[in-house]
Amino acid sequence: MKNSINRTITFTVAATTIFAMLIVITINIITTYRLTVDLSSITLSNQNEDISKVVETWYDSIYADLQNLANDIALYGAADIRLRVNRAFYNSSQSIYMLNMYYASSDDDYIYAEGGKPPEGFRPTQRTWYQLASENPGELVVTAPYIDAQTQNVCITFARSVGYGKSIRGVVGMDFVMESLNKYITHVSKGSVNIIVYNSNGSLVFRPSADKYSDTAGGYRELWEAARLSSGKMFEAPVDGVNSFCSARKLGNGWYVVNFDSRLNVLAPLKSAILSFITIAIIGVLIAVAVIYLVIRSVIFEPLKKLNDAAQEFDLEENASFAHIDIKPGNELKPLAAALKQMERRTLAARKRASPDYMP
Repeated sequence: MKNSINRTITFTVAATTIFAMLIVITINIITTYRLTVDLSSITLSNQNEDISKVVETWYDSIYADLQNLANDIALYGAADIRLRVNRAFYNSSQSIYMLNMYYASSDDDYIYAEGGKPPEGFRPTQRTWYQLASENPGELVVTAPYIDAQTQNVCITFARSVGYGKSIRGVVGMDFVMESLNKYITHVSKGSVNIIVYNSNGSLVFRPSADKYSDTAGGYRELWEAARLSSGKMFEAPVDGVNSFCSARKLGNGWYVVNFDSRLNVLAPLKSAILSFITIAIIGVLIAVAVIYLVIRSVIFEPLKKLNDAAQEFDLEENASFAHIDIKPGNELKPLAAALKQMERRTLAARKRASPDYMP
């Protein structure tokens, strides 16, 4: 009987403690997950604010350089155009990151800052950057990433028209290689960052993977749609097939800057926290079971043993007595001990009455 009670109580205590610990672990994991996500949101938002300033400064610099060159050519005409293009190139703050700077006339004349000849049959007026600039006179336009006809690098082009309306004489432009652009943004942002930049039409301006230059690569168009609907809040979206936490910001020129970090990286600290919780919980369960067992043994097991031993002695010895049973005041088994002593008195009285020598 004693062993059965011991096993039952021990199992009940252990099961209850483990259940309670599982609840605590679950609550801690949920709380830690939310805290991790909230901290990631703050971090991404702060990074996005810094990166957006970098992108805006970069955009303003390019805008100023191309506007000055376009105004220079429009003012002085065809005289010394190569000299003007070269001077604009070397005076630009972007010259160490820029692939080239050039001027293309409406007659398909093409003048590089660095000299050289375009590929055979190259017609600048048929290029996307020329057509975009002609269709948006006076505005700074940017192409989606493409493969450059001469260098075969993945590039983007910024362009601006020279003149307005029917008086457009040509287009000035800057080419940036994606890899160089990545180095520039990494340098000015003082660290390696994962960002994607869109223009106001949702076309890619910059992405971290220079080999993926199609607008549909990596689900970037869907990412832009999610960024527009995010209202500045962190959101989850796949980037190059990897689930990521993202933060988006709209710039004054209508561009969107999206920075991101993979879900795996963001939640990496959570795995360590879960292992810590489980380790602490296991130790806690063992300690709790041991403490509760010792308490229950003192309160229940030992008094039960005394009662059980006394009951067995009473059955075996006719003159046995429960008088030696000592149950401490306040113990839940004290009433049971009193009942046994009452039973002893009644049993002795019954024996006495059953004796032939009994006299009422």
